[in-house]
Amino acid sequence: MSNRVPAYVSISGFEILRTETYLDVASAALLVYDFILTFHSEVTLIWPSQWNPVKVLFVLTRYLPFVNMCLVLFYQTKENIDVEMCQKTYYPAGWLIVIGIVVAEVILVVRTWAIWGRSQKVAILLAVAGATSLIPVLVIEHYFLNSLVFSPFPSPATPGYIFVLILDSD
Repeated sequence: MSNRVPAYVSISGFEILRTETYLDVASAALLVYDFILTFHSEVTLIWPSQWNPVKVLFVLTRYLPFVNMCLVLFYQTKENIDVEMCQKTYYPAGWLIVIGIVVAEVILVVRTWAIWGRSQKVAILLAVAGATSLIPVLVIEHYFLNSLVFSPFPSPATPGYIFVLILDSD
């Protein structure tokens, strides 16, 4: 993999990356703000309850975004980051997004199943629908992440790195 910035990456592309970083910082602030607002309810309602699969799903959806946000802010703001470190932070962040979405959808599936009286037919239908939508997502995410080429910015003082999606013409 080359570690040079491709010639077709323009200055406007760098501006877009900076805007993306600003939006991620704003998102982190909103995440922390939401956490502060709902922490009391979590302590009161969730912490005293017995551990069960739904509580585990809740904890994952509640705290995985913080791990993901730390990774994202690290790789977008770190100066002099090398290509290997870019890959080691971007890949887990990409998979954490997918895992977070899947866990949130499982919570919705469990709630839907409960509304339908825990019907076995509904459970089978939801499991089949979930599997048929999940498998392509996992395959696409795998191929997408493995097709990225990472490159540091031309100026070492510029934080973060860039990646380019290389599409096979075969």
